[in-house]
Amino acid sequence: MNLDQFVLFDGAMGTQLQARGLSVGENPKDFNLSHPKIVKSIHKDYITADADVITTNTFQANRKKVKQKDLPAIIFAAISHVKAANASYVAYDMDPIGQLLKPTFPQSNLVFERQPSQSSSPIKSRKQL
Repeated sequence: MNLDQFVLFDGAMGTQLQARGLSVGENPKDFNLSHPKIVKSIHKDYITADADVITTNTFQANRKKVKQKDLPAIIFAAISHVKAANASYVAYDMDPIGQLLKPTFPQSNLVFERQPSQSSSPIKSRKQL
């Protein structure tokens, strides 16, 4: 990979899972074990669409959402599905744990309050850049 050029990631795994049967309230990471063919097919579709990096289906795969004993199997399956799709590069999706943490440094409240407005700037496509 030439790092002087743009790198295209996949995206919208949850949306793709919903389009292929994920029910409201069902956890996306559970599809790694219950519907591996669907997860692999989504990865393959992103590769066909020229994504350079494929992200694991590990959103909400954390100790807060999953029993400790089940976590390794879910993570291993998610990584295996990306590899099975013949991705050139694999990115592990490490998401927030689902709870807000109390700011701990002096200016953190200011940063914490400004974050939503700073995260909503328009994103340009490759063609616009």
